Amino acid sequence: MARNSICLSMLMLLNGCVFGYCCKITPPASLEDEVPKGATLGLSIAIQPYQRDPELEPYASDALIKTFRETHLFTEVDDVRRIAHPDVVVRIEEKLRGRDVIPLFTLMTFGLFPTVFDDRCGITFCLFKPESPLNQAVISYRRDTTETLGIVANFMLLFPGYHCAAPEETPEYVDGLARRLWSMREMFFGVARSGVGIGG
Repeated sequence: MARNSICLSMLMLLNGCVFGYCCKITPPASLEDEVPKGATLGLSIAIQPYQRDPELEPYASDALIKTFRETHLFTEVDDVRRIAHPDVVVRIEEKLRGRDVIPLFTLMTFGLFPTVFDDRCGITFCLFKPESPLNQAVISYRRDTTETLGIVANFMLLFPGYHCAAPEETPEYVDGLARRLWSMREMFFGVARSGVGIGG
């Protein structure tokens, strides 16, 4: 029994080393203004299920709900089926899926030869007033990333800015989205008040 436990622990350690992963959000050339501490838009947001890609639903919608909540800009964020009278409805138009990378050399060298690649994450969504679904405002948010697979990824996690998580779950991604949404606050207010929006 002890021998099996030791073997299992070694396999788990080897798996962690070979398939070590980390990502870093690349700082953009310029950032929108920082969100003032405690600032909120005072709006309730309903997220529609993502229907353009069945493989990403419900992940895409659930992930956006989580991220919107983490910005702390709204009074309520939830699935459109769970909010009776939202101020603004959000519909996902495009969700960047990221690259499909096969770390062949990393696997062949048991993680000694890392696989490093640049990618991009982000989302495009539209806002509309529940009573005026044809009047929409479009917002896009993109961030570049550098991702690493292999043993070295475990050590890179010791440095600031590196995370063992999907890029969309990193603090840098959420902060950037909060800044983007805050910079578009007049668009949110316009849609909530009259249903009239513009692209952004």
